[in-house]
This record gives sequence, C-alpha cells and structure tokens, in this order.
Amino acid sequence: MQETWLSDITCYKLQNISNEFTVYHSSAMEDKLHSDILHGRPFGGTAILIRESMDIYCTPVPTNNPRITCVSLTGNNSTDIILSSVYMPCSDRSPKQRIEYEATDRHMQIIVDRHIGCCFLFGGDFNVTKNYQSVCR
Repeated sequence: MQETWLSDITCYKLQNISNEFTVYHSSAMEDKLHSDILHGRPFGGTAILIRESMDIYCTPVPTNNPRITCVSLTGNNSTDIILSSVYMPCSDRSPKQRIEYEATDRHMQIIVDRHIGCCFLFGGDFNVTKNYQSVCR
C-alpha cells in the first residue's frame, strides 16, 4: 500500500481492517508532525499486509527511509524474498524533490546490497511515466 496518510500513532487503523493480516507500516509524516505547524493534507506512508498464517515466516527489514516498507519472507527453499512497498516523491524537478527521489532510490539499492542472494519484489508508486515528462499535478 502507498499513500496511507497515516502516522505511527494512527497506523492501527490498518490493523483494524482484518485480524487475518499483520501490518508492517512506515510513516512519511513523522518529521512534519514533530517539527512544524500542520498545514495542507496528510501525505505518504507505505504498508505491507501479510496474511497471519504467513507472518511466522516474516521479518521486518530496516529501511532507514520512511518511503519504504520492507519485509523478508523466508521461503521453503531457504531463499528469502524481500517484499517492498515504495512511495517515491513526485518528480517536480526541483532540487529538493530530486534529492529526496535519489535518496529513496539509494535506499532501495542498499536493501538489495544487504540481501545478496535474495529475490526482490519492489512494488509501489514510483511517480514516473514511461516518457519521463511527468510533473506533479
């Protein structure tokens, strides 16, 4: 899931969807909530819901990036599968957004580098189009 618009305090709402799933969540709002006067709408947040029966095979993977939620799923053949939910910043081509986009991209590469031999599934909202002429709307 992307754009959950939930903080660490309100992410329990995802768990309330069903007791058949375990929720792994990252909030992109925490810095904003703790540092500024709130204005505008909520933003960001990613989550992965794992069926409760599969949760015994899952371990959260630290990402050091609030735009990425990762879980390692241990497979029957001893090959771990790294599941990732990513919400990339919108590319408006400003220096600030470009830095944030590149930082998130680097964090995805760090996840790959730290889990050599694993299989990877990166899903999410990458905020790009095929011709890369996209601008935030």
